[in-house]
Amino acid sequence: MAREEAIDVMKSTTGHASLYEINLPASLDLRAAVPLATALLSARGGGMRLDGSQVKTVGAQCLQVIISARQTWERDGFPLTIVNPTEDFLAACADTGLDIDSIVESEPAR
Repeated sequence: MAREEAIDVMKSTTGHASLYEINLPASLDLRAAVPLATALLSARGGGMRLDGSQVKTVGAQCLQVIISARQTWERDGFPLTIVNPTEDFLAACADTGLDIDSIVESEPAR
């Protein structure tokens, strides 16, 4: 079985608020689901930005992780946004019927 790659979480603080950012990997496949969930859980308790500018492929498991994270952040009272989603990322969401327009912060990356 292939080794799972860790996903790094960056943190910035302004005043009393923390903002975390994750640069999503090019392949959000089955192998990325556990590292993505782990990275998200490690950053719970502040705002979250998921940078989708490198995403080429997206699997259902990673979409489930993102949906769950969105619901968790909303319950916790923090924003979770996706920035710079690629056309591939947006198409994968559309193909599964997932409407992410409400959490996309900017125009798709080219």
